[in-house]
Amino acid sequence: INDKVTENWMQLHKFFKGHSPSDSTVPTAVFKEGLDKFGIKLDSTDLETLCKKYDVHGSGSINYSVFLKKFSSLGRISALGGGRDSRQDDRDSHMSLRSGRLSNFSYNLSRAA
Repeated sequence: INDKVTENWMQLHKFFKGHSPSDSTVPTAVFKEGLDKFGIKLDSTDLETLCKKYDVHGSGSINYSVFLKKFSSLGRISALGGGRDSRQDDRDSHMSLRSGRLSNFSYNLSRAA
């Protein structure tokens, strides 16, 4: 998922913004549609976990801005070389949605900042 979202970050942002011009949330169905449209295929369990994580108010709307911001930061760190072995960074930042968490992804980003 990291690679796919990073590759399609701008297209995803435009898609979501087109469905929600006044704020940075979209209904869960639109979020799922956007992921699917850009080839980000997740099984139902992983998709449900992702939606729960980014439905910050429990309203059925996904905060796509917060979701995409994670990948925007990852892209900048990767582009700068990250200071460590990039293959190790890729392994460290691998998303483990089945476990219900984003593994060390957020922690690594906060340490890099």
